[in-house]
Amino acid sequence: MKNDAENLGITFDDLTKEFPNNEACLEFIKEERWPNSVTKCEKCNAERKHSRVTGRTAYACDRCGNHIYPLKGTVFAGSSTSLKTWFYVMYLVASSERGITAKRIQRDTGVTYKTAWRMLSRLREFFPNQQKDSSQSMRENDVLVSRG
Repeated sequence: MKNDAENLGITFDDLTKEFPNNEACLEFIKEERWPNSVTKCEKCNAERKHSRVTGRTAYACDRCGNHIYPLKGTVFAGSSTSLKTWFYVMYLVASSERGITAKRIQRDTGVTYKTAWRMLSRLREFFPNQQKDSSQSMRENDVLVSRG
């Protein structure tokens, strides 16, 4: 029987190589939304390339300088938790056949229980096909997110 990570098709090593830092995670999100950094600028109405703004999670239009934010409208929006931690939590959720608890997220990532719980709640909001597994007890009123 394959372990959970093998079922996902990616290992933890693969994850850390592809996303070694927050910048790599942000670049991935940006490329998923706007391939080759090209999108229509809301200010100048031109299809333009957008370049990274140093020190921010924003990209600026090469023509007028208007900023776009790849995290806007995503599960990551408004979160102070690092993108690398978010990617790791999504990996844990996706690679777990029986689901994962906020307590485990807390232990594995070092975030507070409240942060872990909020992360799992947001993931459940954005991915509604993730259901609670009623066959497993939910000790300590923990949130359980399982694969869909």
